[in-house]
This record gives sequence, structure tokens and C-alpha cells, in this order.
Amino acid sequence: MLGIVDLFDAVRDRPGMVSFALTTSYQRRTTALQFGLTVVFGATEIGFIAASIATWHYSSGLGVVLGWTLGASLASGGVLAALLRDKLR
Repeated sequence: MLGIVDLFDAVRDRPGMVSFALTTSYQRRTTALQFGLTVVFGATEIGFIAASIATWHYSSGLGVVLGWTLGASLASGGVLAALLRDKLR
């Protein structure tokens, strides 16, 4: 009957498609946020562990301790990001 049934079906299905697009976009942003937080907190924790070990080993050199802390944090952050990025694909 002049395509009214098809038009009605198309209009009725449209909110479901929009809802799916919004949910998918939200899930992508949430996953990206979880990825970033995991890398930051993991690297920070490893940096603290490296700082405590370096403080015990190099008790007189603050520069060496800071170097070990930053180096361990950056290296572990890079490794975590690479491993997690591989899992996301």
C-alpha cells in the first residue's frame, strides 16, 4: 500500500541502529580510557618498585635513583602499551 509498511518498518528500526552506534562509540571510548589508565598506573607502580630498589642499592646518589625510576617507568609503560595494544586488535 504505497510503501507505507516499508516506511513504518524503516522508522521503527532506526532508533535501534542509532542506539547501537552510540553504545559502540561509548564502548570504544571506555576501552581507550581503561587502556590509558592501565598503562599509567602499571608504569607508576613499577617505577615505585624501581625507586625503592635503587634507593637501597645507590643510597647516596639521588640522580641515579631518579634515573632508574624514570627509566623503569618509561620502559614498563612502553612494554605495557605494546602488549595491551596487541590484545585490543
